[in-house]
Amino acid sequence: MKLLKYILNLFTNSNIVSTKKTIPKKVLKYKLSFEISSIDTGPDEIRQLLPIKATIIDKKESPDGGEYYLAILLKPINFNGKLINYFIVGGRMVGQGISPEMKNLYINIAYVTDNKLVDEKVMDFEKAEFFAISFATASE
Repeated sequence: MKLLKYILNLFTNSNIVSTKKTIPKKVLKYKLSFEISSIDTGPDEIRQLLPIKATIIDKKESPDGGEYYLAILLKPINFNGKLINYFIVGGRMVGQGISPEMKNLYINIAYVTDNKLVDEKVMDFEKAEFFAISFATASE
């Protein structure tokens, strides 16, 4: 039995067997899945990738008082030669909040340019780039 556990452990920790991206446990503080169904303002290349599905995994403290959430994409996207794994999202209008009840919520999206932001507590605008204005709906 110990041998079987050892062998299974070897395979589950191997990059050869699985390339699926997992959410690091130390990062997971929230778990709100959502779908971006349309883009109001943003690159045309992204419209071809819709719908984009993601899961909010953390809320960032903000120096400007805004609410910013870190989301991991269920399927990374390639944009301008960059592989994007994470978005920063926030309500577009004052008073709009990201919640499990959101439906076609008008949101701002930035993509993470420096993955150090994933582990940081405070939002650092130098580590993300504004990407699009879109509509998001909570999903399961």
